[in-house]
Amino acid sequence: MKISFLLLMVFPWVLLSSCAAWHEIFNPDEPPPAPPSATASEASQGPKKRILVLKFLNKTPLGADLLSNEVDALVRSAVQKCPECVVVSENELDGHENFSENAAYYNYKTIFQKARAYGISAVVLGTIDDLTIEEKGDEIGIFRTRFYTARAIIKFRLYDAATERELVTKVLTGMVNEERTRFPGERAPGSEDAERGKLAIAKALEPVLAQFPEYSHKIAWEGRIAKIDLHRYYINAGEETGITLGQLLKVFGDGAPVTDAQTGTVLGMAPGRFKGLLKVVDYLGKDGAVAVLHSGGGFREQDHVEVYSPPQR
Repeated sequence: MKISFLLLMVFPWVLLSSCAAWHEIFNPDEPPPAPPSATASEASQGPKKRILVLKFLNKTPLGADLLSNEVDALVRSAVQKCPECVVVSENELDGHENFSENAAYYNYKTIFQKARAYGISAVVLGTIDDLTIEEKGDEIGIFRTRFYTARAIIKFRLYDAATERELVTKVLTGMVNEERTRFPGERAPGSEDAERGKLAIAKALEPVLAQFPEYSHKIAWEGRIAKIDLHRYYINAGEETGITLGQLLKVFGDGAPVTDAQTGTVLGMAPGRFKGLLKVVDYLGKDGAVAVLHSGGGFREQDHVEVYSPPQR
């Protein structure tokens, strides 16, 4: 009777116990089994957007490439921290030497054409417009204390590559102060001004780079049909970019510029004609995908593709 009573007490508890608890009882020295992995749709966060980061043009007489490289490093670091973005350097694009003229002006038409050809979603660029270093302090005495103020003005711009529309434009100002004691016969090297300029530039960029993850939500992902081989369509984005197997892609023809008839101002690029849908069936190389026809037709190489998200019911 006692044994039967114990079995009746224990049996329901066994039924209610989880697999992890059962494993813990009989294998106390081993970790419990891992929970089932998430499905592909749950694990995927959607395609990553390629962001082209161009070197900011230094329009000041100080620092030359040193300051441009500093901005480039700061912006690239901020974009890399954004989970839905992939950084693209201008050196990765053929013909990047023609992106600017005499380090003073950008060739926007060339930049956007190349960006779209490489499946880039957005372009970050800008200028270092002003950098001033002010020095004050004691003029007499053996040990002279000097006070330096570095002030930088930067213009930051973020463009949608497909429409050429300006998504973000900011004029940023950064200022830093430094106190330094000079000893007899010591002369400050000119490179110190550039170093102070770097600090001022970093200060100016802080607010806009902190908001970059928010700005990235304004950017639409876009890819391209790189090659067509019979019934197979090769897309210039794949596993590294976040494309999933079974993903449906909308296909569009080339866009056209939209011009305001009264002012003659180009408002941006209108999307091309919708042609149909492709379905991703395999990956190719480091970051490519293979797709097959799902619906529609008339697809051509260089046609643009976007992620298709069916309406929620």
